[in-house]
Amino acid sequence: MEGYSQGAGDRLVISEHDRVRMKLYRIYMDLNLVIETYRFEEAYRNYTVETRKAELIKLLESLD
Repeated sequence: MEGYSQGAGDRLVISEHDRVRMKLYRIYMDLNLVIETYRFEEAYRNYTVETRKAELIKLLESLD
């Protein structure tokens, strides 16, 4: 955020709507990562699913 503020020459203000959009985008990217790893070996797939599952739960709960 600091870099964006410097580039714009003004302080970047993030609204609550922006925060929700960023969380939804992170959920989208995590789901995409999990879906794509199903074509890889089981150990990597299981690791990815477990680590992303924890992050997805945290993000989904924060949207309440």
